[in-house]
Amino acid sequence: ALRRREGRNEYPDPVMAHHAVGCMIQHALETGRIKPPFSEASESPNYVEALIKLADEAYWIAREIPLPDHPPPHHPPIYYTMDSESSRPIPRSDSYIRGDYVYTPLLGYRLTASDRIFPLVIAEDDPVITTAILQILGLETSFTLVSGPDNVVVVVNYLERMGSYNILYSISLQYLHFSPYPPPG
Repeated sequence: ALRRREGRNEYPDPVMAHHAVGCMIQHALETGRIKPPFSEASESPNYVEALIKLADEAYWIAREIPLPDHPPPHHPPIYYTMDSESSRPIPRSDSYIRGDYVYTPLLGYRLTASDRIFPLVIAEDDPVITTAILQILGLETSFTLVSGPDNVVVVVNYLERMGSYNILYSISLQYLHFSPYPPPG
């Protein structure tokens, strides 16, 4: 659409592809699909390089994680990308789970008094490291993403105090009660 605006067709054909990518970047910025800072198309030597940079910076390339079925109001989606080096799923920086949607399945207790459960991105799934990071950050819960054979699974990590120790529990979101309302009874 931006290419067809008045005054946009004065470029020769060899430059048109590069200019088209510039228009895509402008459109992605105007629609909120990318956020500053981002690479301008003119910074790239050709339109293919500009497209690759756009794909790296675009939020809309991220995949959505299917959350457990729950009644309205519906939880905002969680998006992730795959890390090219480790092949691990990385949640988008604006991803979170609402704290008032996560309850223990049997007794119906909220896992956290916090409004939001934020992602924790660590190199290894080591309970000692996860516990230490949660304690340092002063958090009682977080979530991580785990690649399964067919999909990506959300795992909720939470600390429970047992005497003078904190014990880390990690449980898949699908096994918790995920709803804006506590479980009945």
